[in-house]
Amino acid sequence: MRQVILLLSCLILFSCARRVEIPEPQVEIIETVAVYKKCPGPGVYKFRRLDPEQHLGSPHNVKVLTDNVINQERKIQALEATIRCYEAQGE
Repeated sequence: MRQVILLLSCLILFSCARRVEIPEPQVEIIETVAVYKKCPGPGVYKFRRLDPEQHLGSPHNVKVLTDNVINQERKIQALEATIRCYEAQGE
């Protein structure tokens, strides 16, 4: 029984002491598939603030609100144009 334990101990010791070689990492070169040009983005749109001294339905605040809605629509159209530009390049 002692011989079996000695033999197993030696086998375990030698198997643990064995040097394991780690292979070099493989580097893959990836080719560029698509090149995109930068599309023009929307400009900076400044939205005017309401006059807190006047009520919401005052002529001044109504004008500010309508101007802001028009500017918001222009910004949305510019954003959609930018998206269409990038989508056209992807096709």
